[in-house]
Amino acid sequence: MGNRGLLAVGIGAIVLAFVGPALTGGFSGQGSVSWGPFHQMRPGHMAGMMGGTPDNFRSGEVPPSVEGAAEVTVTLDDFSISPSTVVVVEGEPTNITVVNEGAAPHNFAVPGLGILIYVAPGETVTAGIASQPAGSYDTLCTIAGHESLGMVGGFIVRSQA
Repeated sequence: MGNRGLLAVGIGAIVLAFVGPALTGGFSGQGSVSWGPFHQMRPGHMAGMMGGTPDNFRSGEVPPSVEGAAEVTVTLDDFSISPSTVVVVEGEPTNITVVNEGAAPHNFAVPGLGILIYVAPGETVTAGIASQPAGSYDTLCTIAGHESLGMVGGFIVRSQA
């Protein structure tokens, strides 16, 4: 490879080092969970399992799964959410396991409930969530452009009655 080729490779590496984190939102390759009105958490931060406030997002681990809770698995891919509709029961905690089978970072968001779970490519994150109010909510991946590429769905909290 000539000097021009080496120069191009060097410049490309420098650009990638500075632009890459901006393109992925500084994604560190670790999953994280946020409970609250879309408070973006960095990996390793804790959220209150019972609808915590931003003051609860200081340190600790991702909220653990809840023993004996219902289990739901959501698979994210480039660019889909499966199942397209998640159904849980009002008044019951649920463990949501989010699997990212895609090549890009993704997240599983339920804006109406303040749920936001980030998952790196090839990773799995399980989080316990408190019971949620009955209703129908939208789900999506909030990473720029992913919603318009089809990463949308529904989240139904079914009444026990």
